[in-house]
Amino acid sequence: MANLKVLVSVRDDYQERLPEVAQKLQTAGMQVDQWLVEIGVITGAIAAESISALSQIEGVADIELAEEYQLAPPESDLQ
Repeated sequence: MANLKVLVSVRDDYQERLPEVAQKLQTAGMQVDQWLVEIGVITGAIAAESISALSQIEGVADIELAEEYQLAPPESDLQ
């Protein structure tokens, strides 16, 4: 099964410990792509059957599936 892209929000009281939370996410099977320090979000991908394990990690506030959008090229008739 393909990995799902996720956005993990880190609790406010764990903002200074973002690297620690990212390491725990990796240990749980998440491929961490980015740390968005300014907004307290870690992005990455994980197998669908492993998503529920992320919510059990200390410091995790919320988990959302990332949505992808693709715009038509400027020269497209769909504009």
